[in-house]
Amino acid sequence: MDLKLLTSLNLKAYELKAKKRLGQNFLVSEKALNKIINAADIKTDELILEIGPGTGNLTRLLAEKTKNLVCLEKDTDMQELLAEFPVKYVDALEFDPNTLGSDGYKLIANIPYYITSPLINHFLKDQFKKGPDGNPPKLMVLLVQKEVAEKICDPTFNSFLAIGIRTFGKPSIAGLVKRGCFLPSPNVDSAILKIEVYPKPLVKCDLDKYFNVCSMAFANPRKKISNNLKKYIESLGMTVEIFDERTGVNMNLRAEKLEPADFEKMVF
Repeated sequence: MDLKLLTSLNLKAYELKAKKRLGQNFLVSEKALNKIINAADIKTDELILEIGPGTGNLTRLLAEKTKNLVCLEKDTDMQELLAEFPVKYVDALEFDPNTLGSDGYKLIANIPYYITSPLINHFLKDQFKKGPDGNPPKLMVLLVQKEVAEKICDPTFNSFLAIGIRTFGKPSIAGLVKRGCFLPSPNVDSAILKIEVYPKPLVKCDLDKYFNVCSMAFANPRKKISNNLKKYIESLGMTVEIFDERTGVNMNLRAEKLEPADFEKMVF
């Protein structure tokens, strides 16, 4: 039976429907689901953390690939439909990855677009900032808005989110997913964002100070970093010219043209 029809029938049988407030769009394309599975390259003994199992279409395939599966679902109305799977009914943004143990895990998610940045920050930046007490995944495979994924992976353009990802891992697009592959269909197409997480951050400086500089630099993306960092530079007792010379970073550039190593040089 067609997966879209099957999903529709299951929702009706359990008297369920997609909730707009939770940003629910259920993936009903077998081709797209297999692209996600292939991108994750799952081994039978690997621990997989799935966020947002929804109607269980991806969950079922994951359960066939690994014996170690943990799912996080915010919508408690899905309990009966997902009864056969190991699901924790919690908010993923409040979930402590340390409860997964220290042997490593891969994170796979079809998430609402509006939590893309918070979710990535929670499992990457927040975990790395904890140092040895953190527990970031070794791989992330996320369904996100196509335009967002393209910007994150564009080597000629950086955003605050892209820097937050590239500091901790290598992003790439593992496939595109048309809006018609979801039930209900969103207003935009999606992309499978794959992030191969590094064992350690690319930068060695204090991460709080590092992201503070990044945040200031991106405060007004249209302005040169010399303008965005003016108060910060003055607080260091430097002029723009001296700061430029000390860091080796061209203050006439915009933040989008800088790499993690450039931001690291500006941390004092």
